[in-house]
Amino acid sequence: MSYDQTLVNGNTFRQIFREIRAAYGDSPTKELSLEIVQVMLKNGDFSGPEYRFMCWLKFMDIFSIDGIILPKVLSKDEIQVLPIQEFKDEFSYSDQRKTLLKNLIETVESLRSLKIINEPINVIIGGSYVDLDNDRPNDIDCIFLIPEKDWQRNPIVYMEDFLRQSPGLDVTLIDFKTLPDNFSLRNFKGYNDISLLANNTKIRDNETRMVTNEFVPRRVVSASL
Repeated sequence: MSYDQTLVNGNTFRQIFREIRAAYGDSPTKELSLEIVQVMLKNGDFSGPEYRFMCWLKFMDIFSIDGIILPKVLSKDEIQVLPIQEFKDEFSYSDQRKTLLKNLIETVESLRSLKIINEPINVIIGGSYVDLDNDRPNDIDCIFLIPEKDWQRNPIVYMEDFLRQSPGLDVTLIDFKTLPDNFSLRNFKGYNDISLLANNTKIRDNETRMVTNEFVPRRVVSASL
């Protein structure tokens, strides 16, 4: 099905392309946005980073597309902050959960030993680990909030290679991202990472995914490690 024929809440992809052109003129952002829409159509996937980029553009009021359904994006004030002992008491109630939390704490300690950070950091945690009905989550989905001075000194987005230098550490037990601790949702990485953690994407219909997509908010908590 071509973008001319694919309806998005009454809009065709050609109409969406016109909106993008009107918003950006001949800027590089226009070309990027057009490519992203075409990638979404080619892959038939409206739940990936391309879709979240379009959501971010709408969130930023750059332009509005009727068919874009925005995920719930938590502000910092909406993230539940727990003292570490309270976090352990609530979430570390099974052997699997204890193993995952122990590995997370060791990961943060490895960041210190590698001089990536020099002080305690806040870790935002979501996904299956904060679902108390699941006593055997596979991993911990989280975001490491790196202090601004450490981020500027060592702006590492993907730290797996550094963490693999630590003997006995299993990075497969952690699905993590990093943000500076003063992150902003007006930055796409901040918007993308927080919306991923705070939403469970549900698609009801493979033919009209942008229209029928749902974002079910999930609990997100933060603890200092």
